[in-house]
Amino acid sequence: MSAMRNWIVALCLASPPGLAAAGDVEIAARAGQAFPFYQQSFRFDPGPLLLPALPGVSVDPVQDLRIDARGGLTVGGGLAWYPRDHFGVEWRVDSVDLKARAQEAVVHVRVDLAPLLPLIATDLSIPSTVQVDRPKPLSLNLRARTRGSFRAHASAGLSYLPSLGASIRSALQTTGPTFFGFPLQLARLAVRAEARPEGESRFGFNAGGGFQWPMLRRLSMEVDGRYFRFARQTLNWTGEPGLTLSPTEQLLLQQTLASLGPVRFTPTFFQVTGGLSLRF
Repeated sequence: MSAMRNWIVALCLASPPGLAAAGDVEIAARAGQAFPFYQQSFRFDPGPLLLPALPGVSVDPVQDLRIDARGGLTVGGGLAWYPRDHFGVEWRVDSVDLKARAQEAVVHVRVDLAPLLPLIATDLSIPSTVQVDRPKPLSLNLRARTRGSFRAHASAGLSYLPSLGASIRSALQTTGPTFFGFPLQLARLAVRAEARPEGESRFGFNAGGGFQWPMLRRLSMEVDGRYFRFARQTLNWTGEPGLTLSPTEQLLLQQTLASLGPVRFTPTFFQVTGGLSLRF
Protein backbone atom coordinates (compact mmCIF):
# COMPACT_ATOMS: atom_id res chain seq x y z
CA MET A 1 0.00 0.00 0.00
CA SER A 2 2.88 2.39 0.73
CA ALA A 3 4.19 1.80 -2.81
CA MET A 4 0.78 2.74 -4.23
CA ARG A 5 0.70 5.88 -2.10
CA ASN A 6 4.21 6.94 -3.14
CA TRP A 7 3.38 6.28 -6.77
CA ILE A 8 0.34 8.53 -6.65
CA VAL A 9 2.31 11.29 -4.90
CA ALA A 10 5.06 11.05 -7.52
CA LEU A 11 2.52 11.39 -10.30
CA CYS A 12 0.97 14.43 -8.63
CA LEU A 13 4.40 16.08 -8.57
CA ALA A 14 5.15 15.33 -12.22
CA SER A 15 6.41 18.24 -14.32
CA PRO A 16 3.54 20.01 -16.13
CA PRO A 17 5.72 21.18 -19.07
CA GLY A 18 6.79 17.59 -19.73
CA LEU A 19 3.20 16.40 -19.78
CA ALA A 20 2.05 19.38 -21.83
CA ALA A 21 4.30 18.28 -24.68
CA ALA A 22 1.90 15.40 -25.30
CA GLY A 23 -1.38 17.22 -24.52
CA ASP A 24 -3.13 19.78 -22.33
CA VAL A 25 -2.31 19.99 -18.63
CA GLU A 26 -4.48 21.62 -15.95
CA ILE A 27 -3.38 22.40 -12.39
CA ALA A 28 -6.17 23.23 -9.91
CA ALA A 29 -6.38 24.50 -6.33
CA ARG A 30 -9.68 24.11 -4.48
CA ALA A 31 -11.41 24.89 -1.17
CA GLY A 32 -14.93 24.25 0.04
CA GLN A 33 -17.22 22.41 2.44
CA ALA A 34 -17.45 18.72 3.37
CA PHE A 35 -20.66 16.86 4.31
CA PRO A 36 -19.93 13.55 6.10
CA PHE A 37 -22.40 10.69 6.54
CA TYR A 38 -21.55 9.24 9.94
CA GLN A 39 -23.03 8.89 13.40
CA GLN A 40 -22.26 6.60 16.31
CA SER A 41 -23.57 5.91 19.82
CA PHE A 42 -21.44 4.65 22.73
CA ARG A 43 -22.68 3.12 25.98
CA PHE A 44 -20.90 4.51 29.05
CA ASP A 45 -21.90 2.56 32.15
CA PRO A 46 -19.63 3.01 35.20
CA GLY A 47 -22.15 1.31 37.47
CA PRO A 48 -20.50 -2.17 37.64
CA LEU A 49 -17.29 -0.53 38.84
CA LEU A 50 -18.64 2.12 41.20
CA LEU A 51 -20.98 -0.28 42.95
CA PRO A 52 -18.24 -2.46 44.54
CA ALA A 53 -15.76 0.43 44.82
CA LEU A 54 -18.14 2.73 46.67
CA PRO A 55 -20.62 0.90 48.93
CA GLY A 56 -24.06 2.42 48.97
CA VAL A 57 -23.69 3.97 45.51
CA SER A 58 -25.40 2.74 42.37
CA VAL A 59 -25.10 4.22 38.88
CA ASP A 60 -27.47 3.38 36.02
CA PRO A 61 -27.13 4.65 32.43
CA VAL A 62 -29.95 6.91 31.22
CA GLN A 63 -28.65 8.27 27.90
CA ASP A 64 -25.79 6.97 25.75
CA LEU A 65 -22.95 9.14 24.54
CA ARG A 66 -23.81 9.95 20.92
CA ILE A 67 -21.45 11.30 18.29
CA ASP A 68 -22.63 13.02 15.11
CA ALA A 69 -20.16 14.00 12.40
CA ARG A 70 -20.24 17.47 10.89
CA GLY A 71 -18.45 18.83 7.87
CA GLY A 72 -15.75 21.46 7.89
CA LEU A 73 -13.35 23.11 5.48
CA THR A 74 -11.90 20.97 2.72
CA VAL A 75 -8.89 22.01 0.65
CA GLY A 76 -7.01 20.27 -2.10
CA GLY A 77 -5.36 20.36 -5.46
CA GLY A 78 -5.10 18.34 -8.60
CA LEU A 79 -3.28 17.81 -11.86
CA ALA A 80 -5.11 16.69 -15.00
CA TRP A 81 -3.45 15.58 -18.22
CA TYR A 82 -5.44 15.38 -21.47
CA PRO A 83 -3.60 13.42 -24.18
CA ARG A 84 -6.82 13.85 -26.15
CA ASP A 85 -9.13 16.82 -26.23
CA HIS A 86 -12.02 15.19 -24.30
CA PHE A 87 -10.42 12.50 -22.14
CA GLY A 88 -7.55 12.46 -19.71
CA VAL A 89 -6.14 11.34 -16.37
CA GLU A 90 -6.46 13.22 -13.08
CA TRP A 91 -4.31 13.04 -9.96
CA ARG A 92 -5.70 14.82 -6.90
CA VAL A 93 -5.18 15.17 -3.16
CA ASP A 94 -7.86 16.39 -0.73
CA SER A 95 -7.68 17.35 2.95
CA VAL A 96 -11.05 17.20 4.70
CA ASP A 97 -11.95 18.67 8.09
CA LEU A 98 -14.51 16.28 9.62
CA LYS A 99 -15.78 17.70 12.89
CA ALA A 100 -17.81 15.74 15.43
CA ARG A 101 -20.39 16.85 17.99
CA ALA A 102 -20.93 14.81 21.13
CA GLN A 103 -24.29 14.58 22.85
CA GLU A 104 -23.41 14.06 26.51
CA ALA A 105 -24.11 10.83 28.30
CA VAL A 106 -26.43 10.83 31.33
CA VAL A 107 -26.32 8.44 34.29
CA HIS A 108 -28.62 8.19 37.32
CA VAL A 109 -26.72 8.21 40.64
CA ARG A 110 -28.21 6.87 43.89
CA VAL A 111 -26.45 7.23 47.24
CA ASP A 112 -27.79 5.28 50.23
CA LEU A 113 -25.47 6.02 53.15
CA ALA A 114 -27.43 4.61 56.09
CA PRO A 115 -30.96 3.48 56.97
CA LEU A 116 -31.59 6.66 59.04
CA LEU A 117 -30.25 9.12 56.41
CA PRO A 118 -32.19 10.38 53.41
CA LEU A 119 -31.61 8.79 50.01
CA ILE A 120 -29.73 10.98 47.53
CA ALA A 121 -30.65 10.51 43.87
CA THR A 122 -29.77 12.65 40.86
CA ASP A 123 -29.12 12.52 37.12
CA LEU A 124 -25.52 13.30 36.24
CA SER A 125 -24.38 14.56 32.82
CA ILE A 126 -21.02 13.41 31.48
CA PRO A 127 -19.78 15.98 28.93
CA SER A 128 -17.33 14.86 26.25
CA THR A 129 -15.33 16.42 23.44
CA VAL A 130 -14.49 14.67 20.16
CA GLN A 131 -11.69 15.35 17.69
CA VAL A 132 -11.34 13.66 14.30
CA ASP A 133 -8.07 13.69 12.35
CA ARG A 134 -8.26 15.26 8.88
CA PRO A 135 -8.60 12.52 6.24
CA LYS A 136 -6.27 13.19 3.30
CA PRO A 137 -7.35 10.92 0.43
CA LEU A 138 -5.13 10.53 -2.64
CA SER A 139 -6.98 9.80 -5.89
CA LEU A 140 -6.21 8.67 -9.42
CA ASN A 141 -9.12 9.23 -11.84
CA LEU A 142 -10.21 9.06 -15.45
CA ARG A 143 -11.51 12.49 -16.47
CA ALA A 144 -13.69 13.77 -19.30
CA ARG A 145 -14.51 17.34 -20.37
CA THR A 146 -16.54 19.18 -22.98
CA ARG A 147 -15.27 21.62 -25.58
CA GLY A 148 -15.53 25.39 -25.59
CA SER A 149 -14.54 28.16 -23.19
CA PHE A 150 -17.29 27.20 -20.71
CA ARG A 151 -16.62 23.55 -19.93
CA ALA A 152 -18.22 20.77 -17.93
CA HIS A 153 -16.09 17.97 -16.51
CA ALA A 154 -16.61 14.62 -14.82
CA SER A 155 -14.15 12.17 -13.26
CA ALA A 156 -14.10 8.98 -11.20
CA GLY A 157 -11.52 6.52 -9.99
CA LEU A 158 -9.51 4.96 -7.16
CA SER A 159 -8.85 6.71 -3.82
CA TYR A 160 -6.44 5.82 -1.04
CA LEU A 161 -6.84 6.90 2.61
CA PRO A 162 -3.40 7.00 4.31
CA SER A 163 -4.68 7.23 7.89
CA LEU A 164 -7.76 7.83 9.99
CA GLY A 165 -8.03 8.62 13.68
CA ALA A 166 -10.29 10.10 16.34
CA SER A 167 -10.14 10.87 20.05
CA ILE A 168 -12.73 11.27 22.79
CA ARG A 169 -12.12 13.04 26.09
CA SER A 170 -14.63 12.69 28.87
CA ALA A 171 -14.62 13.94 32.47
CA LEU A 172 -16.74 12.58 35.31
CA GLN A 173 -16.78 14.36 38.65
CA THR A 174 -19.93 13.67 40.62
CA THR A 175 -20.09 16.65 42.93
CA GLY A 176 -23.75 17.37 42.26
CA PRO A 177 -25.37 15.47 45.18
CA THR A 178 -24.93 17.11 48.58
CA PHE A 179 -25.08 15.74 52.09
CA PHE A 180 -26.16 18.35 54.66
CA GLY A 181 -24.95 21.09 52.29
CA PHE A 182 -21.53 19.55 51.60
CA PRO A 183 -20.63 18.20 48.14
CA LEU A 184 -20.33 14.44 47.97
CA GLN A 185 -17.60 13.49 45.50
CA LEU A 186 -18.10 9.96 44.20
CA ALA A 187 -15.45 9.63 41.52
CA ARG A 188 -13.41 11.56 39.01
CA LEU A 189 -12.43 10.38 35.55
CA ALA A 190 -10.45 12.00 32.73
CA VAL A 191 -9.79 9.69 29.79
CA ARG A 192 -8.88 9.92 26.14
CA ALA A 193 -9.72 7.25 23.61
CA GLU A 194 -7.65 6.93 20.44
CA ALA A 195 -8.89 5.12 17.37
CA ARG A 196 -6.68 3.91 14.52
CA PRO A 197 -7.60 1.49 11.73
CA GLU A 198 -5.38 -1.57 11.45
CA GLY A 199 -5.15 -4.48 9.03
CA GLU A 200 -7.91 -3.37 6.67
CA SER A 201 -8.04 -1.95 3.17
CA ARG A 202 -7.49 1.79 2.86
CA PHE A 203 -8.81 1.94 -0.70
CA GLY A 204 -12.10 3.36 -1.92
CA PHE A 205 -13.48 5.33 -4.83
CA ASN A 206 -14.50 8.86 -5.72
CA ALA A 207 -16.77 10.29 -8.38
CA GLY A 208 -17.88 13.79 -9.23
CA GLY A 209 -17.99 16.63 -11.72
CA GLY A 210 -18.38 20.34 -12.20
CA PHE A 211 -17.89 23.36 -14.42
CA GLN A 212 -15.18 25.79 -15.48
CA TRP A 213 -15.63 29.45 -16.41
CA PRO A 214 -12.84 31.26 -18.29
CA MET A 215 -11.28 34.29 -16.56
CA LEU A 216 -8.08 34.90 -18.52
CA ARG A 217 -6.52 33.10 -21.46
CA ARG A 218 -5.25 30.14 -19.39
CA LEU A 219 -6.91 30.77 -16.04
CA SER A 220 -10.41 29.52 -15.20
CA MET A 221 -12.72 29.43 -12.21
CA GLU A 222 -13.84 25.94 -11.22
CA VAL A 223 -16.68 24.41 -9.17
CA ASP A 224 -16.54 20.71 -8.29
CA GLY A 225 -18.81 18.35 -6.35
CA ARG A 226 -17.40 14.97 -5.27
CA TYR A 227 -18.43 11.83 -3.39
CA PHE A 228 -15.90 9.67 -1.51
CA ARG A 229 -16.48 6.19 -0.09
CA PHE A 230 -13.89 3.89 1.49
CA ALA A 231 -13.77 0.32 2.75
CA ARG A 232 -15.14 -0.42 6.21
CA GLN A 233 -12.71 0.41 9.01
CA THR A 234 -12.37 -1.06 12.51
CA LEU A 235 -11.27 1.41 15.19
CA ASN A 236 -9.74 0.22 18.48
CA TRP A 237 -9.77 2.48 21.54
CA THR A 238 -6.88 2.97 23.96
CA GLY A 239 -6.20 5.17 26.97
CA GLU A 240 -4.31 8.44 26.81
CA PRO A 241 -0.54 7.83 27.06
CA GLY A 242 1.21 9.48 29.99
CA LEU A 243 -1.96 10.16 31.99
CA THR A 244 -1.54 9.54 35.74
CA LEU A 245 -4.59 7.82 37.22
CA SER A 246 -5.52 6.71 40.70
CA PRO A 247 -6.36 3.01 41.24
CA THR A 248 -10.07 3.82 41.09
CA GLU A 249 -9.63 5.84 37.89
CA GLN A 250 -7.60 3.02 36.34
CA LEU A 251 -10.39 0.57 37.03
CA LEU A 252 -12.93 3.02 35.65
CA LEU A 253 -10.79 3.47 32.51
CA GLN A 254 -10.62 -0.29 32.00
CA GLN A 255 -14.38 -0.54 32.45
CA THR A 256 -14.94 2.28 29.94
CA LEU A 257 -12.68 0.73 27.30
CA ALA A 258 -14.33 -2.67 27.79
CA SER A 259 -17.78 -1.15 27.34
CA LEU A 260 -16.79 0.74 24.17
CA GLY A 261 -15.20 -2.15 22.29
CA PRO A 262 -14.24 -1.91 18.60
CA VAL A 263 -16.12 0.50 16.35
CA ARG A 264 -16.81 -0.44 12.73
CA PHE A 265 -17.94 2.12 10.20
CA THR A 266 -17.54 3.10 6.54
CA PRO A 267 -15.90 6.51 5.88
CA THR A 268 -18.20 8.32 3.47
CA PHE A 269 -18.54 12.01 2.67
CA PHE A 270 -19.51 14.48 -0.04
CA GLN A 271 -17.77 17.76 -0.69
CA VAL A 272 -18.40 20.89 -2.74
CA THR A 273 -15.36 22.98 -3.66
CA GLY A 274 -14.49 26.00 -5.74
CA GLY A 275 -11.14 27.23 -6.97
CA LEU A 276 -8.91 28.15 -9.86
CA SER A 277 -7.40 26.03 -12.61
CA LEU A 278 -4.45 26.93 -14.82
CA ARG A 279 -4.05 25.33 -18.26
CA PHE A 280 -0.71 24.74 -19.99
